Amino acid sequence: MRRDVCYYFEADVVSTYKAYLAAAKSRKFDRTCAEEPYHTFSFGINYSMIYNMNGGSCTLHFMPYRTGCAVDLRFSIAQLVGARYERYAQNLTEIAEKELGIRGIVCSIDVDSFLRPENKITPEKAAAVQSVPAKPVIAGRSCPKCGNAVADNALFCVKCGTKLAAEAPRFCNQCGTKLAENALFCSHCGNKVR
Repeated sequence: MRRDVCYYFEADVVSTYKAYLAAAKSRKFDRTCAEEPYHTFSFGINYSMIYNMNGGSCTLHFMPYRTGCAVDLRFSIAQLVGARYERYAQNLTEIAEKELGIRGIVCSIDVDSFLRPENKITPEKAAAVQSVPAKPVIAGRSCPKCGNAVADNALFCVKCGTKLAAEAPRFCNQCGTKLAENALFCSHCGNKVR
């Protein structure tokens, strides 16, 4: 079985690559990786009760995407039922996020684009491109304490239980009138606001 999980980071490819490599070699995963610097690395997955996997491999591909870097975690796993590859990808990514100092967001992209020769980042290409400083990616609303993504209307964080501040009031971008909480149109000028 082959499964892919993709993340996007608003950071350069080299920094993202190094963060994931450090995550794979961390105490939690302790993987020996076969590397093609800044483009790909891979490692074997041993039997794991935590992730319900009994062997296979994980290959990570890195490529420039939008204004940052996309990472494809491709799992090749022996069994078809019950493998928690998404949880494995999430745990590995959490360590990489700590290394980078920013959060990644799950994205949906054309995975085969990772394999095209023109998207391959070599050490020479990486040296020629000035690194983009990492900056936080805000995808919707997040908890101020733990950084977990939360629903727009959530009153408490589901991960740590922190009480969340009410969302800031919205104003019409055409006339400046304060908008009702779920307004789709401005009550004063009729401008569409969502």
